[in-house]
Amino acid sequence: HEPRERAKAIGVWSACAGASGAVGPVLGGLLLRWFSWHSVFFINVPLIAVLLVAGRFLLPKSRAEKAERLDPVGALLSIVGLIVLLWGIIESPTSGLYDPAVLTTIIGGAAILVAFVVWELHTDHPMLDIRFFRNRRFSAANIAVTLVFFAMFGQMFVMNQYTQIVLGYSPLEAGLRMAPMSVVMIAVAPNAPRLVEHFGTKLVVGFGLLLAAVGVFIVSFVPTSNGYPVLLGGIVVLAVGMGCVMAPATESIMGSVPRDKAGVGSAMNDTTRQMGGALGVAVIGSILAAVYRPAVDSQLAAAGVPQSLIATAQESVSGAVLRAANAPGLSPEMATQIREVAIVEYVDGIHVAMKIAALVLLIAAAVVF
Repeated sequence: HEPRERAKAIGVWSACAGASGAVGPVLGGLLLRWFSWHSVFFINVPLIAVLLVAGRFLLPKSRAEKAERLDPVGALLSIVGLIVLLWGIIESPTSGLYDPAVLTTIIGGAAILVAFVVWELHTDHPMLDIRFFRNRRFSAANIAVTLVFFAMFGQMFVMNQYTQIVLGYSPLEAGLRMAPMSVVMIAVAPNAPRLVEHFGTKLVVGFGLLLAAVGVFIVSFVPTSNGYPVLLGGIVVLAVGMGCVMAPATESIMGSVPRDKAGVGSAMNDTTRQMGGALGVAVIGSILAAVYRPAVDSQLAAAGVPQSLIATAQESVSGAVLRAANAPGLSPEMATQIREVAIVEYVDGIHVAMKIAALVLLIAAAVVF
């Protein structure tokens, strides 16, 4: 396709991706209102079935001129490496970064990913041609996509708990209150290619990352009560930044690979989004937990709370709130104290985690500029 038409199509695709961010939480909230949590996962089965049938008739057929051989070794190394690395990151706040099992999995996961890179460089049919990363445009665009989804998924993971547990919204109410983020992305993303025509990809993507950093930084100041105005301001700014990044960065990825490797470019774009999202949830969640758990332990122990209750409170803020409300024989004063300490320390963890995420986006903006 012509670059200009492709840029428009990618802008529309980015808007649809933004729309899914609004539909998902709201639909999930509606399902949880009348059904069990299993329905949130089951609903995907009929949707995917319909899309598979529709795709068979609606999508145009396309075939490569030369059939490429599969790369099962590369696929296996990448999957195992990412799973092991992410497991180590997620477990580090619970067991400690220097725990032998955690260290082994993090180092092992990194080593497997290095082996993946070495394999891809030497095989004659690579799943991902690592040499594409010699192209600065390709590399910078992938970094931008990875880190903007790192911030988006990490922020959504944390804020869904914040809106429901700290602010007391139902799942449906929480989904509706996060919807403005997607609405803004729907408005901004299709217009990003026009901005690129006037200012260039580097400025638009760099400015988008800068805005995303500002948005996440605003979110890092949410209070323990009446925090929705602060949250709304942050997610709106973040959404504008994401809308400026997604379409131009994706177009840069697609435009920097040969036409016969368009499938590789598309797959790389999807991979960076998914990897960025997974890392965002794992890393930001782990940072939050690393702040929350020791603080809850020390504060509740000093207040004379039984160790069994402290252990439950350390696991999660939701566990702390539920245990405080339902523990038999617990005095109202101690129940209130457990709840207040858990919420305060959880919000403190949000402040630290979101500031680190903002710093990561700021560094990414500097790299792009």
